[in-house]
Amino acid sequence: MKEITRYVLRQLIEVTLFMTLALTGVVWLSQSLRFVDLIINRGLSFFTFVYLTFLLLPSFLAVLLPVALFCAVVYTYHRLTVDSEIVVLRAAGLSDLALMKPALIMAGLVVALCYTITLYMQPAGFREFKDRQFIIRADFSKILLREGSFNTLGDGLTVYIRERLDNGEVLGILVHDNRDRDTPVTTAASTIKRPGMSGPSAARPCATVSASRPRSSQRYSAQVVSHSLPSFGVIECVCDPCEAKRGSRQISRDDPEVLGVQLVLAGKEFMEIDGEQYDLVPGNIIIWDSTRHMEFAVTERLHKISLMLPLRRLRDWAPVARSQVCQVIDGHTGAGRVLGGFILSMSPLATDQPYNSGEALSESTMGLLCNAANNFEPQEREKLRMVQLQSIKSYINERLADPNLRLAVVAAANRISIRYLHWLFEPINTTAGEYIMHQRLALCAKDLHNPLMKHRMIAEICFAWGFTNATHFSRRFRQRYRMSPSEYRSQNASTG
Repeated sequence: MKEITRYVLRQLIEVTLFMTLALTGVVWLSQSLRFVDLIINRGLSFFTFVYLTFLLLPSFLAVLLPVALFCAVVYTYHRLTVDSEIVVLRAAGLSDLALMKPALIMAGLVVALCYTITLYMQPAGFREFKDRQFIIRADFSKILLREGSFNTLGDGLTVYIRERLDNGEVLGILVHDNRDRDTPVTTAASTIKRPGMSGPSAARPCATVSASRPRSSQRYSAQVVSHSLPSFGVIECVCDPCEAKRGSRQISRDDPEVLGVQLVLAGKEFMEIDGEQYDLVPGNIIIWDSTRHMEFAVTERLHKISLMLPLRRLRDWAPVARSQVCQVIDGHTGAGRVLGGFILSMSPLATDQPYNSGEALSESTMGLLCNAANNFEPQEREKLRMVQLQSIKSYINERLADPNLRLAVVAAANRISIRYLHWLFEPINTTAGEYIMHQRLALCAKDLHNPLMKHRMIAEICFAWGFTNATHFSRRFRQRYRMSPSEYRSQNASTG
C-alpha cells in the first residue's frame, strides 16, 4: 500500500514541478519585458535585472502552484487510467480513498507551501522589490549618466561625465543648461565626491533645484558632501556665490515631499519662499519644505549643513498649518543652540563614519525641531487637530455603508498615518475604530426604530450599514444598547 502511494505521489511531484517551472518561465518572461528598457537605455546591470525579476516570483508562485497541481493530478490519473494501472489497483483491492491519498497529500503540501509564500516570502519579496525600485529611480547619476557620452536629461540640459569610480566619485563632469535661451550656463568640475553612498542607504529625501552661477572670469569652486539613510539625509555644502530656484517643474519631480532644516555656518545667503524673504547669516537655522516655490542667492562664500527628512514626519509630530512651516530660528540662544549643535554634529566633512539608523536620527531631529520652532504652539495644534478631526468624521460619515471602510483606508485617503488618526480621536475619549462602530450601530438603531422599516429583516439593515457578519452585529448591538436588535425593535414598536 505504501509503495503504491509513493509511486503515484512521485509522479505527481514530477509533473507538478515540470508544470510549475513551465508556467513560471512563461509568466517570468512576460513580466521581465518591462525591465528590458532599463537594461538597454538606462544601463541597468544584468545581475540587478535578474534579482528584480526574481523578487517577483513569489507573487506568481502563489497563483501558479494550484494550477500546476490541478494539471498534474489530471495528467497523472489520466495516464494511469489509459495504461490500465487504475484497473489493476482496483482489482488489488484499493478503495477510491486509497487511490485519492497521493493527490490529497500533494494538495496538503501545496497548501502549506502557498501559505508560506503568501504570508512570508511574498511580503518580504515585495518590500525588497520596492526598496530596490526606489533606489534605482533615485540614483539618477547611475541610470541616466553614461560615461564618455553627452547625456540629454531634458530640453536644453546636457551632462557629460568622463568616468565614474566604484566608490561613487565622478571624474570630469560638464553641465550645459540652455533651458533659459537668454542666459545659458555651462559648469565644469574635475571631481565630484559623495562619501557614504553605497548600498541601500543611498536612498534619501532630496529636493530638486534649477541652479546657476553669475557669469564671471573667476574660477567657481564648490564642494558638496552627503551622508544618507532611509528617511534621513545630511548635506554639507561649501560654495562660491551662486543662484538657484525651485518652480513648479522642480516641485513636481520631488517624491516624497521633503522637510529641510538648514544651518548657516559661514557666509551669507538670501532666500525667498512663497514671497517671504529671509536674509541668513552665520548661526541662523531655516526650516523649509519642498512644496513651496523658492529662490536663493549666495552673496558671500557659503558654508551650510542641511538635514533632509520626509515632510510627513513633521505632520505626525506637529500638525501645523502650511504657512507655519517656513521660519528662521536663532541658533545662538535657547533651544536653537541645542538644535544647531545637533546639526553641526551631523557634519559629513567632520566624520566619514556611517550612521546606523535613519529612523532614529529622523525622530531625534523632529523632537529638537518642535522644541526650538517659534510657532508650533499647542494652541494652534489643538485648533488644527479639531479641524482635522471634523474632516475625518465627515469622511467616515459619508462612507459608513461601505463594508470596506477600514482605518487604513481612512488614513490613506486623508494622507495621514494610522497612528496620527488615533491621535486625532484621543480628545473625545474614543478610537477611530470605535467611532465607526458606534456610528453604524446608531444608524442601525434608527432604522430598527423607524416603523417604515419594519418590513426589512434585521440582517438587511445591518448589511446596509457596512456590517458583514450578522452575529458580530448582534453582539456589538447588545453591548451598546443592553438588548438584542429584535428586542430593541419590539420594545420601540410597543412604545410607538
